[in-house]
Parts: sequence; C-alpha cells; structure tokens
Amino acid sequence: MKSPEGFIERLGASPKILLIRLRSLGDVVLMTPLAESIRRTCPGAQIDVAVEFPFNEVLAGNPFIRRSITLQSKKNPHSTNSPSVGQPGRESSLLRRQAIWNFRQEKYDVVWNLHGGATSAWMCGLSGGRWRIGCTQFRNRWAYNLRVPDSRDLLPRPHHTVERLLLWWDWLRGVHRTDFSDDPSPQVFPQAEPRRTARTKMHQAGLDPDRPYVVIQAAAVFATKEWMADRFATVADFLSAKEFQIALTGSSGETSKLRAVQSRMKNHAALLSNLGVQELIAVLEKASLYLGNDSGPAHIAAALKRPTVVLFGSSNSAAWAPWHAPSVIVQNHFECNPCPGYKCLVYNEPECIKSITVPQVQAAVLKLLFPNREESIHAEAVRS
Repeated sequence: MKSPEGFIERLGASPKILLIRLRSLGDVVLMTPLAESIRRTCPGAQIDVAVEFPFNEVLAGNPFIRRSITLQSKKNPHSTNSPSVGQPGRESSLLRRQAIWNFRQEKYDVVWNLHGGATSAWMCGLSGGRWRIGCTQFRNRWAYNLRVPDSRDLLPRPHHTVERLLLWWDWLRGVHRTDFSDDPSPQVFPQAEPRRTARTKMHQAGLDPDRPYVVIQAAAVFATKEWMADRFATVADFLSAKEFQIALTGSSGETSKLRAVQSRMKNHAALLSNLGVQELIAVLEKASLYLGNDSGPAHIAAALKRPTVVLFGSSNSAAWAPWHAPSVIVQNHFECNPCPGYKCLVYNEPECIKSITVPQVQAAVLKLLFPNREESIHAEAVRS
C-alpha cells in the first residue's frame, strides 16, 4: 500500500488536526508521543484531541496539544475546565451530533480516528475534515478518504502501541523506520491545584507525601488481568518492612477490591479511591515505585518515569508494556496468550495471572528499588 504522495507538503504550514481518541486512560497516555511527533514534523500544527471525560485530564498542560474537546456522557456528566461537547444526561445520539457540529465549524485539515469504534467513525466521517483518516482494518470504510495500513504490514516484528501510532505517521509522511528508541516518550503534566488537593487526601488517608511511598494498583477491568488480593497484601507488607508507606489506588467503584488488600495486610495502607485523574498523576509523580496490574495508571507512572512493575495476565505485554521508562514486566508464558481477556476460554480460572508468584513480584520490586543489589535480589525474595 503506497503512501500518499506529498501529504505533508499539502497540509501547509499550520494545519488544523483533530485526533479522535475517546478512551481509555492508558490509550490517551500512549497517544501523546504521536502528538509530539506531528509537531516535530509540522511545528505550526494546531492539534486538538476529542476525548471522553475524565480522560481529558491526561492532556492538561501538554504543550503539543492546543486543546482537548471533552465529550460528556451519562456515565461521567461532570464538567471540566476543557471545552466540552454535549449536555450531561442527554441521549448519546445528541452528544454525537453536537460533537460533529463543532468539528465541522472548525474546518479541520485532518481528522484522524485513532479509536476505531462506530461512534468515532461517525464523528470522523461527518466531521467535514479535508483528510479523514482511519486504518484499513477499521469498519465503516465510508467514513475515511485516507486509510493507513495495518501496522503489522509496516513492521512485522512484535511492536508496541506507541510504535503502531508512529508507524502510521511515518507512512503518511513517506518514511520507513524500524527503530523508535529516539522518538518521544509518553508525557503527562501534573497541575498545581490537583497537587495540592492530592496532598490533602494523602494526609487524610494517613500517608505522609514527604516520606517514601509505593503506589499499588490492585484492581483491573477484567479478572484475567487481576492478581489476587492476598498476594498483593503480602508484597505490600514486604515493602512496609523496608520502610515504604503503601498507597492503594483505584476508582471509587474499585474500593471493595482495595479494601480486600488492606484487610489482609499486617501494616497500614492508605486507601486512595477518591482521586481525580490529575490527582492520581500528582500522587504517582513522587512515588518511589508503582506496582500493579496492567491498567491505565501503569502508563501514567511510566510517563512520569517512575520505577514501574506491571503484572500481565491475558494482555499482550509487547504491545502494552511501559514505554521508555524504568520498568519490570512480570508475566508467565501461556500458549493462549494474548487473548481478548473478557474471560478465560481455556482454563476454569485465568491461570495466566494466577500463576504469578509472590517471589516473582518481590524480585521485580527489589530490582527496581535497589538496582545495585542485583546479586542478592533473588535469594532475598525467596526467603521472604
């Protein structure tokens, strides 16, 4: 599939570009290198991002993005400081029409659907954008007048989600590369007011933000990604014994999962399930370590260059590992991996995540926290 000839030149000096990346937390974080790469190629580009609340908070303060256009929904009807589209509690079809109207008023040169779902396809197809870009494997082909190839056709080796987006941008500008080590990393930008409120919430939960602490994310969307509460508790106590405070983070809907870890611990853990996205960023900014399941907060921690240990079950760790950050992946090989993860189709229970042992995780933690003691890490983890 041939690249569009002269695509970059035809955009002009200051093209208006809309990236549609509706959700979720990790995907929005991993999209930020693309925005920076576009601006490196086209310094005058004005880049907007259509994103659902509360994921717009990931983009706050990003110097490569002009604004986030926040799409409200029934689930998240709260207002934000970003420009929003739609009224809380109204039908989703009305929200889409309002979004499309706003897009058409902007007269974008490029509208690029990075999401791939039906809603984003309609938004892209009716946006009025001069170039409406999707991927060849997306449905609703009518929505696009320019389609980028499947990234596996551009780079046959296993590659990361960030690389996939950069491969598409390379194809559009007529460049072919296989090495992305010098490309931009994901970035998030902590904001002053959420820093202040996050500190208040940490104090209220019994955690001193000025002393070393480890953030543990014990919840995940699917059971195939979720390590057991008693094992998280064992590792948390292991870290407490090394003078680290423990912060258990998650959404308000995940409080019961965090309490399951907290109740199995011998030592104190601060429960932080009342954080906004920007407050979570502020908490992770100063953490000595992030430990958790494969989930969006892991990518925030990596974007902040915090030492990150991620436990992988059903997911493809080659595609979703922390990118360009100090990290250790803990995953055991199963022939059925990766899989969609909605449920285990091979075993009675998701053995991929359940097979991870406490010593494996302790060894990974020690490797990042005490990098100069590698020769004794394995023995210490097993003894514990």
